[in-house]
Amino acid sequence: MADGNPDLFEHPELRALRNFGVAPDLIEKYQVLCIPENIREASTRDELVDAGNALDLTKALKEAGVDTAGSYELTPEAKTIERRGGDLWFGIVWVLGSVALPFFISVLANIVTGWRSSKSGSATSGKAPMAHIRLRLKRGENVVNIDYSGDGETFVDVLRALKRGQEKQQ
Repeated sequence: MADGNPDLFEHPELRALRNFGVAPDLIEKYQVLCIPENIREASTRDELVDAGNALDLTKALKEAGVDTAGSYELTPEAKTIERRGGDLWFGIVWVLGSVALPFFISVLANIVTGWRSSKSGSATSGKAPMAHIRLRLKRGENVVNIDYSGDGETFVDVLRALKRGQEKQQ
């Protein structure tokens, strides 16, 4: 990737990772990156904050056999923020390997569906819980940016549409 597509590393989030000392060859080693949600705003490694649900996603992806790096592998100084209120917060997720996309989508859809089921019938101040993610998909030489904050059901629909689009490309 670094040799074949150096522009990828000029994306502000990956450039920020490099500025925090993460080498491009370490980034290239993984199919999915779950990086601190404030990577672009933090000025020191000690200021980095990782979403609690990003840790769960990282673990689930690893269990599914996807080469995934989270803050532990990339920026171990990052603190974890646990939010209350019922929403899911995944932070910034990069899918660098197209082979990993269907697995990523399945794992994330399962997490969101399970979360929706556990939240049905529970009161969360009168509003439906939401899912939040800044998703980056490497597609050839391009990066597709999807910033999503909305209900879980629509999010699962978006993920399934991405999966169908990936299957049509193959």
